[in-house]
Amino acid sequence: MRIFRLPPILSRRSSLRPAFVLTPLVALALVGGLLLFAPGVQMSAASDSEAGDDAAGAEINSGRRVELVYLVRQDCGSCHGMTLKGGLGKALLPENVRDTPVEALASIILDGVPDTPMPPWRGLLSEAEANWIARQLKKGFPQ
Repeated sequence: MRIFRLPPILSRRSSLRPAFVLTPLVALALVGGLLLFAPGVQMSAASDSEAGDDAAGAEINSGRRVELVYLVRQDCGSCHGMTLKGGLGKALLPENVRDTPVEALASIILDGVPDTPMPPWRGLLSEAEANWIARQLKKGFPQ
């Protein structure tokens, strides 16, 4: 019977063990990236109104909102910092996104930024959810 052994470079006893191992979370952090000031994203002059915020947020139930907060804190936070103060990606605090319209932020969230580590989230988020996240980023994202 043959026993599988790790190559020496991956063995715990090896002095040649890599100092960095690519885990799924690290891979996600490397894939995530710049969320703001993406080239090719059109900025509109539309402003958000509080009434519009409440109406658009009403279509997302409270359970899904909890999931979205977790997604932003964990998945986006892996690049933008767990407190959204920046990291591999730009800071996502209200003062950093103040001049970026909600529609532009939502577009970046949904479609990513070509030629950067910022991935598209369209397959996992609806337009309403991306708009909700963008509005929350402008207000100050909930804990």
